[in-house]
Amino acid sequence: MTQAKSFQGIIFDMDNTLLKSNIDFHEMKQVVYDFLLANEIIEVNPNWESQTASQIIESGRAHPRFAQFEQKVWRLVGEVEAKGMRDAALEPHAREILQALKEANKIVTIATNNAYSAAREALEQLSIFHMFDCVIGREQMEALKPSPSCLFIMMRKWGQLPKDQWVFIGDSWIDGMAAQEAGIPFISYQANQDELLEQGVATFEHTTALKELERLLL
Repeated sequence: MTQAKSFQGIIFDMDNTLLKSNIDFHEMKQVVYDFLLANEIIEVNPNWESQTASQIIESGRAHPRFAQFEQKVWRLVGEVEAKGMRDAALEPHAREILQALKEANKIVTIATNNAYSAAREALEQLSIFHMFDCVIGREQMEALKPSPSCLFIMMRKWGQLPKDQWVFIGDSWIDGMAAQEAGIPFISYQANQDELLEQGVATFEHTTALKELERLLL
């Protein structure tokens, strides 16, 4: 089994992992679902609330007219993101663990479903953007998490680093599913353990405090 301290490539989710944001993800999927339904891109789905906004968007992508509405969909998503990112703050001990990882010469990156511009702006406002070797937003992904495409991009960028030296840290089942599909370990941070179990996501480790990453990774 891979030892945690051997990880050299550290990939973080952003919202509610490193940053404490107020993005209303229920509102996000509500506006996406309502918009696509109103324009007859998707059909009525009684279980839409169990899906993420990205899953609803991907279901709409199968419709031949989706391209006509895609720009508007992302504008709606961006409006919810922008509202929720106002006054975003760092999670406790985020700055300290990032600094410690950099001092240990780890590769430190972010993979977020947010727009790159919004992610960069938030990270710069909190004076931590310079701590990352790479930040991937949704524009760089082939598909949003839970797709593993963002993780494959990271691993290709540092192709010399074996897969078993990468780890993904996030707060949601979609992060865990992305890691699982990419074949790399997942450390859950303040994640809903029942939801992880329900989605069939296995964790390498679970932590409720970023400070614990010092013990796990350093």
